[in-house]
Amino acid sequence: MNLCRLIYSSYASPDTGYEDLKDIMEKSERNNRRDGVTGVLCYGDSMFLQVLEGNRKIVSKTYHRIATDKRHHTPALIECVATQSRLFQSWSMQAVRLVDLNAEEVRQLILQYSDTTTFQPDLMTAQQCLKFIYKLSELKKK
Repeated sequence: MNLCRLIYSSYASPDTGYEDLKDIMEKSERNNRRDGVTGVLCYGDSMFLQVLEGNRKIVSKTYHRIATDKRHHTPALIECVATQSRLFQSWSMQAVRLVDLNAEEVRQLILQYSDTTTFQPDLMTAQQCLKFIYKLSELKKK
């Protein structure tokens, strides 16, 4: 099996807004569905955290395309590992905006998985990022 999971973080460009996020999601949904890529994109505090799952070559190609997008900068690869199964198989791409969720629940998750009180995935380990984004996706389902 050639299944992998890639996690990265990046900083939103200053002019990136809600319409940009909608555009990212529409294109991601279409491209990822076609390519068999699944995952979650989290946005908050001017930062992105994304998990991509799928065929290693396709996920790598997807990440390299994303890394050149001008709507964010300083992408940091947190982890890229082989995996036996997908965590987000139901979503070709799901967006989670922290401002759309219960602020206290988000705050508790940030405190649970990091040593800061603000969303800073670049300061979290790969496992912390993965657990954080998984729990966020569960909050989104509520």
